[in-house]
Amino acid sequence: MNKNNATLKYFIHALKGALKPMLFIFIVGVLTYPLVVTVMQFDEYSSNQVGLSVTFLAFLCYIVPICKNAYLKKKKTIDYYYALPIKRTTLMNINLIVGLIEVLIPFTVTFFMGLFITMAKTDMFNYEYYIPLYFSLIGISIPLFVFNFFLSTRANSIVDSVLIVALYTFSIWLLFGFIESVFEASFKMPIEQLITFTPFINIGNAYSGLISRGTDPYVVAGSKIYPHYYLCIFEVLMYVPLFIFTKKDKSERAEQISDSFFGYR
Repeated sequence: MNKNNATLKYFIHALKGALKPMLFIFIVGVLTYPLVVTVMQFDEYSSNQVGLSVTFLAFLCYIVPICKNAYLKKKKTIDYYYALPIKRTTLMNINLIVGLIEVLIPFTVTFFMGLFITMAKTDMFNYEYYIPLYFSLIGISIPLFVFNFFLSTRANSIVDSVLIVALYTFSIWLLFGFIESVFEASFKMPIEQLITFTPFINIGNAYSGLISRGTDPYVVAGSKIYPHYYLCIFEVLMYVPLFIFTKKDKSERAEQISDSFFGYR
């Protein structure tokens, strides 16, 4: 079979296989955000509830990468996929792209469902801030997805994938905290920003304030919304070792003790 045809067929197969997970994610997203604002009775003390959508997206960026690489953790499935007439890097890229589709499409639909329902029920919020909030969330979710996708490929079992992703959530922050305390170093940004879910918290809180209260000079100055460039750049650069190690990975590692340099031995 021609490799290009095999790649296209696998991509289509992967997209079809993503339909059920996307439907499940969509249902969870509806229950998490649009349904909540549907049953709410808005008054002057009500929250806009965008934090629910932000939290939903953040969780997807941790869970979906692990699920998309589950085939690497079992001998039967890894042998089957590695036997396909497709380069391993192409296989990885397709799974990465389809994983992002699984995350971003349900999130986008449920985000705007919640927005339109809220707009239909009340005019008490500043709705123009929902659009920059949406694109800010997309901008920080893609690097985090790539980062967690790479980490989940370094484990040889699903349990280890979960543990490694969970540990790396805090490891960068702990490393810089160690450097700061031992060498009395000072950094240009609070090291708490290096916890991988912190950008979601800060951006969600910042825009929630803008949506509810309007212009906030502290937020507009950028000290809450845009302090995360370093972390996002580092996360997205993890695609480089992901590409390199995917070429070298062996199927024999499935179900074995995880021994990656990027994980634990």
